[in-house]
Amino acid sequence: MPSSPNDRRQYPRESRQTSVSGLIEALSFALDLTEGARPGHAVRTCIIGMRIGRAIGLAEDLLHDLYYALLLKDVGCSSNSARLYQIVGNDEIEAKRLTKTTDWTRFEWKQMQYLLKHAHSRATGTRRIRGIASMIRESSTNAEQLIRLRCDKGAKVVRDLGLGLATAGAIYCLDEHWDGRGYPDKLVGEDIPLLARIASLAQTFEVFHFHYGVPSAIDVLQRRAGHWFDPDIVRVAVGLERRGLLSYGLDDSDFFATIAALQPETRRVLTDSYTIDNICLAFAGVVDAKSPYTYQHSSGVANVAQRIGQTLNLPQSDLVVLRRAGLLHDIGKVSIPNCILDKQGKLTPQEWEAIRLHPHYTFEILRRIDGFGQIADIAASHHEKLDGSGYHLGRTAEQLPLLHRILTVADMYDALSGDRPYRPRLAPDQVFAILHQDAPHAIDATCLEALESFAGTGQILACL
Repeated sequence: MPSSPNDRRQYPRESRQTSVSGLIEALSFALDLTEGARPGHAVRTCIIGMRIGRAIGLAEDLLHDLYYALLLKDVGCSSNSARLYQIVGNDEIEAKRLTKTTDWTRFEWKQMQYLLKHAHSRATGTRRIRGIASMIRESSTNAEQLIRLRCDKGAKVVRDLGLGLATAGAIYCLDEHWDGRGYPDKLVGEDIPLLARIASLAQTFEVFHFHYGVPSAIDVLQRRAGHWFDPDIVRVAVGLERRGLLSYGLDDSDFFATIAALQPETRRVLTDSYTIDNICLAFAGVVDAKSPYTYQHSSGVANVAQRIGQTLNLPQSDLVVLRRAGLLHDIGKVSIPNCILDKQGKLTPQEWEAIRLHPHYTFEILRRIDGFGQIADIAASHHEKLDGSGYHLGRTAEQLPLLHRILTVADMYDALSGDRPYRPRLAPDQVFAILHQDAPHAIDATCLEALESFAGTGQILACL
């Protein structure tokens, strides 16, 4: 029987190559995809926010809390994806992208353009009119609900990771506005935590800097001073930019060196396998929260893969790799809009291509993590087949070592055993009938045999 997930003794000593800060920095790219932001948005926001924090003289402890609040500001974002898709009746990632450059507390022509062009565009006639009318009528209620979902979830993830109440509070209050018209609690002025005020301004500056340039970014800060933002923090940010210190280096291709220099030296998060696994588990939850059809899928795949590995008497080091690859194998799926993920009908060729690309995004995210090269390769291969019929690279048996094969079998088993938008979950005998149709030409027969040895006896245990 596997050890308790809370028992640190089961974990081998972690390689010094993988740091907690580096892991979170890399995984923040997945949050950018979910929010419709350009890759690196959270890291660049962190650079901006940390420069402001140092300029106003934050103590080292608060700089530490701010650092992780900025990187993880969107960690609750996937929890409202399904609900936003219901509201807009279309690509919710595109809708999130729009909110980045509009003042959603006031009417703007961009919002009407979006409604006319995109909202409920898959519906026709009166159904579409009713959908748009409902969006307009219930806009305030919807905004509060969506923001509360992401704020609650984000703060909980950060608390579960042990990153502190100040970090959690900054994420919970990220969408509060200085004038009290924000959410989730309509806080006013200095009742909003200082770290949240910095993070809110920093993310807006980053978005406008990218889309429209520095002058527009400064202009939006000044126009929203006293409305969205703390006027004192706006003055600090503007002063930094006038000296060329706020946006410096944001367009460099290697901004990881910049952010590494800004990380506070004190109170570094402990780097060990237990902590790293907890972060992987947290991001697995981010992925699975995106759709009601993937609830606990990533942790399920990790459990099954680890159990197959145990049955095959793999060493502990391989089990750790399987656990992490299983938890993070679908992290690229956050790039797929829910209008595709939750679609009940047949996918179009363009929609199917979006599905096929998610292992590519998984690899691109995980490869950024020092020490995760093998994990990235295994995780990105979970749809590959021995006969070359899989995706996204069409690998064959010679290119798929044992750990890759285990993860493919675990993913197929968990997917077939769960509900999907196009079918209900399958009974165990149906699941294994389908798996046997693919063995040994497409999936590994030895891995399937190992799965069968325990799956029918209720022995798939919580290994994490």
